[in-house]
Amino acid sequence: MVERLKEVGEIIKLSKPHTSLPKVEPPHKKVTVKTSSTLSQNGIANENILDLNLFTSWNADEIDENPWIELDFGQKETFNYFSMHAGYKKSIQKYKIEVFLKNKWVHLFTGGPATFHEKHPFKEVKAQKFRLQVLENKGIPEIVELTFVKY
Repeated sequence: MVERLKEVGEIIKLSKPHTSLPKVEPPHKKVTVKTSSTLSQNGIANENILDLNLFTSWNADEIDENPWIELDFGQKETFNYFSMHAGYKKSIQKYKIEVFLKNKWVHLFTGGPATFHEKHPFKEVKAQKFRLQVLENKGIPEIVELTFVKY
């Protein structure tokens, strides 16, 4: 295997030597994150679900009986795919994804139990706001990353 990698390295020629990796930019720079609650602990923050860091997270407050996260994209965006890293605790047993259309929340799909990397395609929809609502949980709901994209 080492020999094969050496062969590949000899074939690939870069235009100039790179001394560092390119800066990783979050896919959703202007998204506003709203939540029903946030656990009061160091390092826990709403924005953590968009920071591309698997070592940070959002956790609902332990007394929150109806936890949710809303992503406001600032303008209408078209998406057809949901992706979430729900953490190793697997605390979210059931959730639903909704989209805000014509001044009301419309159900897209229900999922769960949430795995470390939860993903789900859905019918293409154009909207400004999307929401995840935790319907059932064991322990404090935790979400590491959450995003919507178009494939």
